[in-house]
Amino acid sequence: MKPFYGYSSRTIVFLIALLGASDVLAEPDMFAPERVGRPYWHIGAGAYIPDGNSQLGNQEGRFDLLLGGGYRHSANMAWELDFLSAWQNFDTPATISPPFLGSVDPRSSLSTEGVSGTAKFIYPLGRLEVYAGGGMGIYSVKFRATGQQLGFPGALERSSTALGVHLVAGADFYVTDKSALGIELRNTKVNASLGSIVPGDIKAGGSCVSLLLRFAI
Repeated sequence: MKPFYGYSSRTIVFLIALLGASDVLAEPDMFAPERVGRPYWHIGAGAYIPDGNSQLGNQEGRFDLLLGGGYRHSANMAWELDFLSAWQNFDTPATISPPFLGSVDPRSSLSTEGVSGTAKFIYPLGRLEVYAGGGMGIYSVKFRATGQQLGFPGALERSSTALGVHLVAGADFYVTDKSALGIELRNTKVNASLGSIVPGDIKAGGSCVSLLLRFAI
């Protein structure tokens, strides 16, 4: 099996096997029934580590924001729909020339924003729940370089839309029967094209480490 968006075949097979084991691992006394069969929402933010690109110099991840919700299908399975926004900056590409009687700022930015669906396997341990899962979504990748011309601020922008895939792993600690504080690692793979601004396809995804607040409705 060939790699899928950069993920190895072993990783994908392991995740599928893990998701398929939910009925076997479920134990009714290990989870609070108040959380099963209910929708929930979550909000989070954290650090962003972008995937490296040879075309982009001195990449620096800024932050990520995560907003979404889901449905707890069973003790061990949940489905989620998320909006992710992640930001990075880097040295302005040499392909961008200063305008007439103007200048270009030394740093440019790239945002990756999208809506994605996720299937999650959950292993409940009382108030603590650990999980892993994966899914795919559609992302808008936006490049922005700023500068000045004749003393007035200006910007050069390019955008691209692409499909992406992701894997997640994390843990939630329920401080009440329905509300939890958690931490999540999300790795997203997105390839984008920005035309002549950045030659060739770039890796516009990366890894997010987010602190989450989750609440069952």
